[in-house]
Amino acid sequence: MFAKTTFLQPYKTHSVLDMFAKSEILQPFEKRSFSNMHPEITKWDCIYAEPIGRYVVVAERDSLVVRVQIASSETSVVSTIQGPNEREDLDVARKLREYFEGHIQEFEEVRVDLSGLPYFSMCVLDEVRKIPVGDVLTYGEIAAKAGRPQSPRAVGGVLSRNPVPIIIPCHRITAASGIGGYSSGKGIKKLLLEHERKMVTG
Repeated sequence: MFAKTTFLQPYKTHSVLDMFAKSEILQPFEKRSFSNMHPEITKWDCIYAEPIGRYVVVAERDSLVVRVQIASSETSVVSTIQGPNEREDLDVARKLREYFEGHIQEFEEVRVDLSGLPYFSMCVLDEVRKIPVGDVLTYGEIAAKAGRPQSPRAVGGVLSRNPVPIIIPCHRITAASGIGGYSSGKGIKKLLLEHERKMVTG
């Protein structure tokens, strides 16, 4: 339903994590195909996120959010989409729009589809979902909460493959000695954290 890329193999029975694991250095989100991961996508919506200067695409299947993609331009959004031809107004896109307009939104209740992920990945993402706007934790702290305190690098690997960034706010996880990485780039991560700081402090 979205354009194929050579970066990922065609979707079969692999988990999202398994498919992303083919490369340690992930390509920018706009270069990834939705269809390879979720061929049954039935609805999508797109907003422009002014605080980060990017478009944010959200896709659903059976009323579950299966993908959030950060794209650098409207053209790159359109080029990834092959049917449904028309975007639809999605509640989660409305919440994202309000979030980027400066209204605190907690996305913990948004229903997402993370089926197929390994147990540890599920534990990590579940802990990350609990972090409120304005707070940050380290990779090591999340590793401990997920039951593997000696595995902060593994946490970083899980978060780099987060299929629904912002909804599951992996940008709120930093390194002990710095901001840490982010799948859409450190610059976007810094902008997201600054946007949230402004929301909290007014």
